[in-house]
Amino acid sequence: MIPIPGSPGYANGGVGPRPWELSASGNHVNRGKFSLTMDLSRPKGVAIYKRLVSTTDIVLENFSAGTMERLGLAYEELIKIRPDLIMISMSGFGATGPYRGYASYGFTVDGMSGQTALRGYADEDPSQAGPSVQADTVNASNSVFAIMAALIHRRRTGRGQHIDLSQAEGFIPHLAGTFMDYSMNKRNPVKRGNRHEFAAPHGAYPCLGDDNWVAIAVTCDEEWRGFCRAMGDLEWPRDPRFAGGLGRLQHQDELDTLISEWTSKRDHYEVMHILQREGVPAAPFMKEEELYSDPQLLAREFFEEHTHPQAGTHRYPGPLWKFSKTPIHIQRVAPGVGQHNDYVLGEILGLSKEEMAELEEEQYIGTNYLPGLVY
Repeated sequence: MIPIPGSPGYANGGVGPRPWELSASGNHVNRGKFSLTMDLSRPKGVAIYKRLVSTTDIVLENFSAGTMERLGLAYEELIKIRPDLIMISMSGFGATGPYRGYASYGFTVDGMSGQTALRGYADEDPSQAGPSVQADTVNASNSVFAIMAALIHRRRTGRGQHIDLSQAEGFIPHLAGTFMDYSMNKRNPVKRGNRHEFAAPHGAYPCLGDDNWVAIAVTCDEEWRGFCRAMGDLEWPRDPRFAGGLGRLQHQDELDTLISEWTSKRDHYEVMHILQREGVPAAPFMKEEELYSDPQLLAREFFEEHTHPQAGTHRYPGPLWKFSKTPIHIQRVAPGVGQHNDYVLGEILGLSKEEMAELEEEQYIGTNYLPGLVY
């Protein structure tokens, strides 16, 4: 996407010779990938795509349902080229039903699944709920699981298959408690903000300094006893109203006020350490600069420094897994638009330099956005 100059989330405010490659989120999620451009609206582009499919095991697409069919790239067409192909289509609402073909993003899937009505505070309506991309990350994991299952099936049978994944349906199970509560008890859920249905205290509490906060979650009487020990000589934690879980739930407003008075006089890291020493779940709300200097993340070498040709040198979140025998690291920064055209078309498909030059001249491929088009 070509940013408007001054756009947040872009290096240099999105100002540079290739501004679309300055996106912070884009350079994060696309690290390690290859980039091929191809015009699939014309027959030659479709033919080259089919040649590429003949060399691969898996095709993953998340267009609105029906798009691949309109391009002439439906599963039924692609298995003529690669009979054991595994193809996963992960549209917003699936390939069948009345919502087939509807466009979607994470926020619309969030609304369709019911989560937008659950997020926020009791005195807010859904229009005040911020955008959420939780469905995006959930369905990324769902797709990997489905693909692995299909690969196991192919290993056993030699047959591939098409996987139809509705992102809305893929997210609804994460709200299973809400649906089951309504199914069994006919109870509609209420928005709790940072509170919990059975744990108290459970929330965000202000700390010393500018907009500093700490998260505290007490889920049982044992943790509450640890909380009382952490309070030292203060008397209010020993109030009989707070002795049991039900009492703490019934008196959350008073409890939150008293806890806020205590936390507001202390640094958010200090509160975490005081409570954690007594076995109480607590963590500071960290700003971006604090994350980069957090001793836990530094000790685990979570961030890796890499230089992007357009965005410059930055520290990126590294791989999430620590393999004892095969350690992994970020292999490549996010690619530029069409950066690997020569590699994919030349080395993988075997096209000649003359053929690739012809494709570029005819604007099937390129390394820049075409002028006059809206992105």
